[in-house]
Amino acid sequence: MELKRSLDLIETSGEAIKNIVNRSNSLAGYLKYNNIADDEELKEIARNFQDAYMNKDNAGGIAAIDNTVEFKEISQRTPSIPTNQITFLRDNIYRYYGVNDKILTSTLNDTEFISFYENVIEPISVQLSYEFTFKLLTPREIGYGNRIDFVANLLQYATLQTRETIGGGMFDRGALTINEYRELMYYGPVEDGDQRLVSLNYVKVGDQSLYQVGQQNEPPDDTGANDREKRAMQAATRAYMQIMKGG
Repeated sequence: MELKRSLDLIETSGEAIKNIVNRSNSLAGYLKYNNIADDEELKEIARNFQDAYMNKDNAGGIAAIDNTVEFKEISQRTPSIPTNQITFLRDNIYRYYGVNDKILTSTLNDTEFISFYENVIEPISVQLSYEFTFKLLTPREIGYGNRIDFVANLLQYATLQTRETIGGGMFDRGALTINEYRELMYYGPVEDGDQRLVSLNYVKVGDQSLYQVGQQNEPPDDTGANDREKRAMQAATRAYMQIMKGG
């Protein structure tokens, strides 16, 4: 109901603007007839003058008359176009459909597109997924986990800079194959491009020495300390035995 009311008001505003333009290019006034004439003759003179000069064909706004008729122009105040009201009605329709000027003119940035997708397009795709799943699949097929999903690749509509930033990070970590990354950057596939590559510039904290010099961290050599402890225990044992024999 609200949408129809806004559309009717916009249509009425458009007709008003059309009338304003038509009136601005036409003559407006009255004729003073200098001879004696009855009402029917005056109406005929006015009708002929109006048909000849007060229409859209008279773009120049000039009329030719003789001394029997005197034209008195009435100055018209051209009303301003209600741009604020039309903008309000247009925005009201935009809000109903969840769009704006940037979406209709394709001037929105990545962040604005993601917001538009998540708030307008994605709910529709979720509804379509449910409808197609329950309309086209049997309960047995659904029970086995089958379903129909409508998804979109958001990076498909991102700028080249955003693609390079996100795709480069995923490619280095092996999340994308060579061909997937090339497709993201508008390039065609290559042979053996379905492989994933991983950058070796990342290493666990405990494996730094192995990564840098090819050796594992060796534990500290405590052989000498163990020997000293062993000899001390042997000396204490001998002393204890001597005391026991002497006793």
